[in-house]
Amino acid sequence: MKRFFPFLTLICVILFSGCSKDDDNSFDYDENILIGYWRITDAEFNETYYDLLDTNFAEGLKFAPSYIIFKNDYNYEGRGSYGAGYGTYKLDGKKIDIILYGDELIYEIISLTDTDAEFRVIQHKKDDPYKFTKIKLKKNSVVE
Repeated sequence: MKRFFPFLTLICVILFSGCSKDDDNSFDYDENILIGYWRITDAEFNETYYDLLDTNFAEGLKFAPSYIIFKNDYNYEGRGSYGAGYGTYKLDGKKIDIILYGDELIYEIISLTDTDAEFRVIQHKKDDPYKFTKIKLKKNSVVE
């Protein structure tokens, strides 16, 4: 019996260590912080940040106020010049994967607080004219 107990313990450790949450998508942040209305305030393009609150942020290029809305039922809404449309989103680790009309937009979270966020743009929508590399956002209680 003394020889059997260590063997049984080893088998249990092997079996239970194989069970993990790796198969589940887990988000590295509190989802409740992400849910809400976010205004895009700045965007990086060619290693330069632009103030998007200035609607004439680049010579001859107009930019309408843009909002990203993450709803608690995993629906997404984008308004304005950037990321406009309706779709769904999935959260996994530091990534937000958004499906808009069959097109995919992927963000990686650099930082996320109750009031501010910064995302790296991993994948753009096919028709995205801006091709920003990063965006900064402020959380709004209402969309203007």
